[in-house]
Amino acid sequence: MSRPIGAARMGLLPPYLFAAIEQKIADKRAAGVDIISLGIGDPDTPTPPLIVERMRSAALEPGTHQYPSNRGRQSFRDAIAGFYGRRFGVDLDPATEIIPALGAKEAIANLNLALQAALNPQHQSLKTISGEYRPGDKLIQLRNNYDKDLFNGDIGAVLSIDGVKGTLTAEFDGAQHTFERNEFGDLGLAYAISIHKSQGSEYPIVIVPLLKAHFVMLQRNLIYTAITRGRKKVFIVGEPAAYGMAVRNAEAKLRCTHLRQKILGQSL
Repeated sequence: MSRPIGAARMGLLPPYLFAAIEQKIADKRAAGVDIISLGIGDPDTPTPPLIVERMRSAALEPGTHQYPSNRGRQSFRDAIAGFYGRRFGVDLDPATEIIPALGAKEAIANLNLALQAALNPQHQSLKTISGEYRPGDKLIQLRNNYDKDLFNGDIGAVLSIDGVKGTLTAEFDGAQHTFERNEFGDLGLAYAISIHKSQGSEYPIVIVPLLKAHFVMLQRNLIYTAITRGRKKVFIVGEPAAYGMAVRNAEAKLRCTHLRQKILGQSL
């Protein structure tokens, strides 16, 4: 029986970064190398029983047995509109003015699309796997590219696009670079970026949205980083109470990596 042949265009897709890292780790472990992971995101302490029980009871409710639409559940959007009405006296339409977002990354992506449409609404564009790019768009490099001497967090701008060749030319710090389709996964729009991505960079004017809904990240060191990114002006937009929460929160988060025990080979 002949084996199916994959489409050649599939070879243009860049590898998924975390899958590539996991494969390298697996290869090293197979070779007998003892790997100490310094990654984040995987907790090594048990979830509090109260949260486990609440998740269990929610899983038994029939209303949670289906995926919500990409716009979120109607009841959730109604609840958001009700909260803003009570808290801020703002009348929001749940159907057109509320966008539930899964974490800051999705919110940043949606904000980038809205700003692109408002600030650079031209029709000439190049559609890629990572989004749609137009001449004049602000770009961010998302991964180190040593061949181009570009690094994670570098900011540039699209100079031109070639729809026939499927390439774009962008300028980063005075140098021009041409990107092929297999490199588009390393790029993203940069009309809005996270504070973490802005570290090490400066901009003439910085606008910082700050809400109490960001309470997990409201820390003095992050606000300091955001404010010191602006060379001329910094605008903080949002709730004054959120700014106060961040300024008062000067405690550094303790990262329980158990690095010492791992180095010494001790059981956790």
